[in-house]
Amino acid sequence: MKATSRRSLAILTLLFTALIVGCPDEPDPRPKAYEAFVEELRSRGAIVEESGALNQPFIPVAGRTLVIEGESVQVYEFEDASVAATFSKGISGDGSKFRSGDDATIVDWIAPPHIHRSGPLLVIYIGSAPVQTILEVVLGAQIAGR
Repeated sequence: MKATSRRSLAILTLLFTALIVGCPDEPDPRPKAYEAFVEELRSRGAIVEESGALNQPFIPVAGRTLVIEGESVQVYEFEDASVAATFSKGISGDGSKFRSGDDATIVDWIAPPHIHRSGPLLVIYIGSAPVQTILEVVLGAQIAGR
């Protein structure tokens, strides 16, 4: 292949990639459900164990606890993405206050909270790197926390 052809192919590849990445109408490739989330974590090499059911009085759906790289992570799956998004709007920026309707709960976490939302999932991790880094790669930036 000539150098000019390779260069043209490289430029076309970069342009195509930029078009796909920059297009806001494309579906979000991040996982949207619990099973897909667990699979995505494992596919990226994380050691993940399912630990059991979890209920927090300030979250209206039952959750599950995952142990990722030895750290506990709370995962809540809402009915759909819009319900999760509506609930998420009631979480304070620092992740310490949860408001739902007229009810509000202040949580005194034992370590900095990191709260992520992706589709119908709300994921809460109390801790720091490297688990937080893994969550950011899989779920995107946190929506609340420190």
